Amino acid sequence: MTTASNSGSTTDTLTNVTAPAITGLAKAFTTVVLYEGATALGTVTADANGLWTVTTASLGDGAHSLTAVSSDATGTSSASSTLTVTIDSAAPSTPVITTALANNATPTIAGTAEAGSTVTVTVGGATYTTTATGGNWSINLATATPTAGVLSLNANGTNAVSATATDAAGNTSTAGTQSLVIDTTAPR
Repeated sequence: MTTASNSGSTTDTLTNVTAPAITGLAKAFTTVVLYEGATALGTVTADANGLWTVTTASLGDGAHSLTAVSSDATGTSSASSTLTVTIDSAAPSTPVITTALANNATPTIAGTAEAGSTVTVTVGGATYTTTATGGNWSINLATATPTAGVLSLNANGTNAVSATATDAAGNTSTAGTQSLVIDTTAPR
């Protein structure tokens, strides 16, 4: 799969691109046919170095087992080893921010999101990232280092918090929001 078609991590074959470009190597100038099972997905001629790329038509979500066969006037090759490409075009559910009230000027913000997703939290002008382990995430604002911005919380008032989740395929959710009320004033 080409780097441009491999969203998320380029070390896997999980992507949110529904029409991925598949690349390979064959004998120079041979005709290459890319298959899913017995269905031909595309045909191309390998270049002088044997490199070829076929962009598939739109594939549905799920695993797709792809093989390539090349041919020329001297014959047809056997099928290549199988490349399993998994399409995931669905965004994760909106994260939930469960922290709404704190009596600490730098509280821990917590919530839930799709298990394994990267959660990006913005609060008080700062942005943080963490992983939703088992579907739960938290950020200790006293010790976490922002990935962007500088934290400036209203230490006795309301602070807007937003969180998005990005799954392994690179799909990003809509933002979940919450008002974080910090009250560090002792009762009288």
